[in-house]
Amino acid sequence: MKKLITFSGILLLAAIAMNTGNTEVRENTDTAITAEGEESNTLDELLSHPEVLKAAADNTLKKQLQKKIREVSTIKDNYTHIETMKSTKDGIIVGYDYNISKYGISERAASRILEKIVMDEREKLENYEWFNRLDTVRQEAVINLAFNLGVPGLLRFKGTIGYLDRGEYDRAARELLYTSRGSKTLYYRQVKGRAKEIADQLRTGVAKEPFLDTLKRHEGFRKYPYRDSRGIWTVGYGINLQHRGFDQKESLLLVAMASMENSELLEDYNI
Repeated sequence: MKKLITFSGILLLAAIAMNTGNTEVRENTDTAITAEGEESNTLDELLSHPEVLKAAADNTLKKQLQKKIREVSTIKDNYTHIETMKSTKDGIIVGYDYNISKYGISERAASRILEKIVMDEREKLENYEWFNRLDTVRQEAVINLAFNLGVPGLLRFKGTIGYLDRGEYDRAARELLYTSRGSKTLYYRQVKGRAKEIADQLRTGVAKEPFLDTLKRHEGFRKYPYRDSRGIWTVGYGINLQHRGFDQKESLLLVAMASMENSELLEDYNI
């Protein structure tokens, strides 16, 4: 774990070095950034951000860069699974010992992670033929439900799914909102306008805005962890900290983005 935290720091240092005009350092930096393969595409843009480049101005840091890059090139990713949140006396810890209670999550990092969650939910739902037969807009409405309820929770809506499978979209929308006696379903009572919007999208196949914008509006943004109505610790755009860990890219993203806003983070990570 300590090495991976150092790796996060090295990536940030690499960005700082890019602004020094030192060709030799920059060449080695590029090697270090690509040492973890696909991480480079996600982080290059972040690491060249002006605020990251200004995150530390101490020239002594750059003197350590060559040695640290050599160390990084030998690191293997043995952490394919990242545990979910840990509650400590200092706050909630996620990813690579990142104190999200202290530093929070930036909107940009939350947006990137939200995109990843949506892709993950879509991948799970693509195992069901009824989902694959839907048009894109209705698929997005179903993903919205899955994000809100989890796929297991969504699958309990058997009536709605049955109507979607048969292309009876008006009935699918009504089934989501009302019981057979005409009273509002528990889901409709709990999330109100969100349920109505999802039902309208299922019924019409028309979206009023890009899907991620809808999801962000429905979830709202929280920089620091909070307990939602279910008592679950959540952060950003409805990211469930108790049921979902942060993978390597996401963990590095948290550190990189937070460093733009709070230089104290660099000290905590001994960067």
